[in-house]
Formats: sequence, C-alpha cells, structure tokens
Amino acid sequence: MKRATRKSSIGLEEERSSVGNFSTRFSLPSFVRRVEKLTDDQRNAIKKMGFGHLLEMPIQTLNKNLLVELMERWSCEKHAFILLPGEITITLMDVALILGLRVMGDSVVLKEDEPFSDLEKEYGATISNRKIMVSSIENKLESIGEIANDDFARAFLLFTFGTFLFPNANGKVDSRYLSVLKDLDNVHQLAWGAAVLEDIIKWLSKKKEMNVQYVGSCLIFLQIWSYEHIDIARPSLLDCYLTFPRACRWENCRSHQRKWITTKFKELQENQAMRPI
Repeated sequence: MKRATRKSSIGLEEERSSVGNFSTRFSLPSFVRRVEKLTDDQRNAIKKMGFGHLLEMPIQTLNKNLLVELMERWSCEKHAFILLPGEITITLMDVALILGLRVMGDSVVLKEDEPFSDLEKEYGATISNRKIMVSSIENKLESIGEIANDDFARAFLLFTFGTFLFPNANGKVDSRYLSVLKDLDNVHQLAWGAAVLEDIIKWLSKKKEMNVQYVGSCLIFLQIWSYEHIDIARPSLLDCYLTFPRACRWENCRSHQRKWITTKFKELQENQAMRPI
C-alpha cells in the first residue's frame, strides 16, 4: 500500500476543512494485481466458490470527494442517503448487480464464541489477538505460487476480504473468517453480498456518528452505486460486451474538486424541490 506524500501543516488543515477527506485500507489496485497473477486453475477454484465475477474487476480510482458527499448525506436511522425530495437506499439487488456476489443463502456469521482453531494458529493469529495481517497473507500467496489447492483458496479469499470486500482500519483480517472457510464446498452457498452490504452500512453509520478518519468496507461498490443512481461525477459507460458485473461497465473516474461536487449535489436537490408535486 502506498503511503501518502508528506504535506505541510497548512495543507493538512486546508484538507480537513475544505475537503473533509478520509483514509482507507481499501485497495482495488492491490486486489487486481493479485488477480493478474492467478493461473487458470486458480481462477477456476475461485469461481467455484462464488467469487468469479470479482476477477473481472478493472482498476478504478476512488473519487473520495464524491464519497465524502455521500457519507455526509447518510442517515443512520433510516439506513439511506437523504436527497430531496426523499431518500435512496442501497439494496441487495444493487450488490448482486454491481459486484456479482450471491445475496441469498446462509448468512456469513463470525461468532464471538467461535473456538480458536488450528487454521487460525497456522495463519499467525492467537487466542488473544484473532487478527491476521494482510501483508502476511500476501506473503503466503507468494509462497504458494501457482498451486491451486485449499490453502491457496483460503489465502486468496482472506486477501480479498482484507483489501476489497471487508477492509478495516488496521490492515488486518479477522481470523474467524477461517471458520467460515473451513469447509470450502459450502462457501459458494453463503450470502457474501449481504455481508458486504451489512459492512458498508456499519461503516457509513460509524463515519457519520463518530467522524472516524479511517473508513473500511467495499468503497468501490459505493462509488459505482452512486454512478448507477445519481448523475453526479458520473464517467462514461464503456463500449464493450462485458456488462456484468455492472462495476465493469464504467470508465475510470476523473478527478473533481469537492466544491464542484458539493455544488452539483445542491443543484440536484434544488431542482428536485422545484418540481411540481
């Protein structure tokens, strides 16, 4: 993960006040670069577990100014974005169409009382600290190389969780995911898309209520969701046959200043308010 370049204290103050930016461990480029190293057998193994559509994801730049505007309009009570004349919710169908993940089926549950397993120990977790560094997972994948066994499948999915689907603020993955991945034959039956939506709602509410600096969750989903529902800072659609998952339909975003995006949101709400009922 690249470190931010050093800025003067004046520049930092300007960023906090005028941009209100945030930091994140979400890293689509890291995920895409890892996917590019997969062999055909490894790709097929991931597809069998229900994550095949994620392998089609192109690199997209996060439009943080757009995401901040969305976050500020989030209602923790209604679990929706408040935009005049009403509100817009994120649905399971949105997740299924944009990411191509299963949204129906058994829930993904990380139990508080889940017994500590040998698999967790193998990945470096301890009873007192059930976390695995994403960097150590990546090292494990490097050592596995082109082998497409169960060890590869678990390591790749943990890496996917830590960089793309469920990134958090500390660059680590909850080792209890290994209890869910113990039986790989059952992984494809789980509602991973529903788990992604739950995680996004959790982080949106945490950002709104606590104004945390680090924001987790699958932020590229939220960005593509905005393109699909709100015509602000929306790039062009790609002229290609690949239309599913819908995250693959959009060109990479171009940078927009926060002030421009804020103005567009205000114009959108003003225009909606002026429409006759």
